[in-house]
Amino acid sequence: MFGNNFSSVDTDKIAWTKADTYSYTDDVTRIGAGFAASVGYAADTFDVDAVFKLPSQHAWGAGLYADFKGVEGLTVAAGFTYGKRSEYDYIDNDASTAASAKVVATAPAFTALAADLRLFYQLSDPLLVGVQAKYSQYKADDADAETAAEAVLTAQYAFNDMLSFQLDGGLYLRDLDDNDEKAAAENYVLVRPAVELAASKSARVQVAGELTAAINGGDADEVNASATKLKVQVPVIFRVQL
Repeated sequence: MFGNNFSSVDTDKIAWTKADTYSYTDDVTRIGAGFAASVGYAADTFDVDAVFKLPSQHAWGAGLYADFKGVEGLTVAAGFTYGKRSEYDYIDNDASTAASAKVVATAPAFTALAADLRLFYQLSDPLLVGVQAKYSQYKADDADAETAAEAVLTAQYAFNDMLSFQLDGGLYLRDLDDNDEKAAAENYVLVRPAVELAASKSARVQVAGELTAAINGGDADEVNASATKLKVQVPVIFRVQL
């Protein structure tokens, strides 16, 4: 399930991480650790954070995130990320060991992006409702794009300081484009009721039930396709604040 908040960065600050370097046996120097920069702006009704990352010399990523809080009781968060990796050659250590010789492999180029929107509204002191939606895309060069989307409705009700209830219902389309023309249960509906009990000020226990029903299962030749048509789980989470 979604979390209720985006990862935040310190506003009005820029941070850099210096990279180390390393070389393969071909004596080509490459970045072994990347650079990252972030900057943020905070106002009375909104916050904006921008992040840029260079995890290696062949890849980069950027993100823009915003929180809006101009309406009493309403929280809106939106984010967009984009990343790209270029094609490059590398030494395949496992293959080189097996072949007793240096084996050069090629990592393919790809792009990836995601957009995320979350709205939460405090209807009353004990009742919070929300909707969350996400779209993502991954595309390797010379290949069709793989797309996914999900939408989740959530409601949280606090009976008192000790006991609360949450109900989430979501539609998860992990194979939105269906360009593989397979029905391997990649698309499903998930319903998750949960009860959380505060055992003390620093310890909480959450017991939940998860019901997952596939909406595109059925291909007998696909791994686990029939097994994931209907799945029930009961996760238990114990939280302790130190």
